Amino acid sequence: MRPRRLAAAGRPLARPPVAAFALALGARLALIDAVPWNYSMDAYERWAGRDHLLVHDWLPATQAVIWAVAALGGGTVAARVALSVVAALAAAAGAAVAEAVGGRGAGWTFLPVALFPPFLAWSATMYQEGTFLALVLGAIALAEAADRRGSPRLRLAADLLAGAAALCRYEGWLFVPLYVLWQGRRSALRALWGMALWGGLRWGLGVRGYAPSPVDFADWNGLADRFDPARYREELRRFYQQARHTGLLHLAAAGLVGLAWGIARRDRRVALLGAMLAVQVAAVLGWMAGLETVIYRMQVIGGVLLGVLAAIPLGWAWRRGWVARLALAGPLLFAAWRFDRFGTEMAAQAVHGVRWEVRLARRMMRCPDCAFEVAPRRGFGTRDRHDGCQVLQGLTGLRAGVDFRCLAWPEQDAPAHPTHRARWRRGGYVVERLADAAR
Repeated sequence: MRPRRLAAAGRPLARPPVAAFALALGARLALIDAVPWNYSMDAYERWAGRDHLLVHDWLPATQAVIWAVAALGGGTVAARVALSVVAALAAAAGAAVAEAVGGRGAGWTFLPVALFPPFLAWSATMYQEGTFLALVLGAIALAEAADRRGSPRLRLAADLLAGAAALCRYEGWLFVPLYVLWQGRRSALRALWGMALWGGLRWGLGVRGYAPSPVDFADWNGLADRFDPARYREELRRFYQQARHTGLLHLAAAGLVGLAWGIARRDRRVALLGAMLAVQVAAVLGWMAGLETVIYRMQVIGGVLLGVLAAIPLGWAWRRGWVARLALAGPLLFAAWRFDRFGTEMAAQAVHGVRWEVRLARRMMRCPDCAFEVAPRRGFGTRDRHDGCQVLQGLTGLRAGVDFRCLAWPEQDAPAHPTHRARWRRGGYVVERLADAAR
């Protein structure tokens, strides 16, 4: 009896969700080791606002993780590790949902999706896609487990996770009613808690987020005046090219097969995934118009949802025996290797784009007694609206108006007596020691 008990106890460790969690977390920790600097503009702004739960008009779920890490004394690397754990939980939930719908083989074939390049790159820094996927897929996975076991506690946990999705991204405001309809029980209305909380704070009490910089981060402002149909068509073409590079088109081909299979069999789980995929497609189309460009990050949520659906037809082949599994192993391993490599390249390229600010940040951190004023590089990033001061705040623990003065921003109180001036010149920052410092 003892060997059987040991074997039974060890089975959960061989489950796809456990493997997906380990693979996803390991890849993200390796990425952080290879690219230790924080990267991309929203991530810089989130870290600059680390003492606040509400930043700009962003929903607070992801910022809550960053705030908690900062409150415990952690830095940018610790915050990225914490969000990588959240993303690994999203990968585990995706494998669990794939397994519930398509069988154990679908769970195993989902594993490379944990390394889907945009998902890997943008969930290993301070962005909300990993958090959102963890909440959405986690809610579906827990609800499935609750139905199998008849557990009220698991149902409560699923409802709470679903409700928290509304505090992460606004697509969550459509996921919540879809989730309630999918569950078809009155108690699922508990999932409305997140929407109710945010509505009370935002529109009831008029609470507004902290702005670490004066830059307007709202992509939809002035959209009617900025929209250009010809440019939009060109961005759609560029999105297609980017989708070819990342492997999204392959996921879409297999994912649509899985979606058609589920709809033909009236599988409500697949219908929910398909509805959320449609929501995300609509969100990306609107996002492209507001941002006036396409970015790889736009593929994250749709790519992972397609990955769950794509695992269904791959799971059919997996069930055909060891010959089929060996035939699948090569392409799946190659996809995982290629995904991991491309995702790390994305992160490295993002840091390379701010290499001048990285050099200046190193110099500023080497002189803690120095007081800098910075005339930053300007007019880069999406819609050419960002500047080097935002980058400096996001790369370091330094704060504009406290630890250095940003000459491109409105007048600030500190530092009162700057000792150094860093001024952007094409090709880098020129640092001068001010005459007042020699007195």
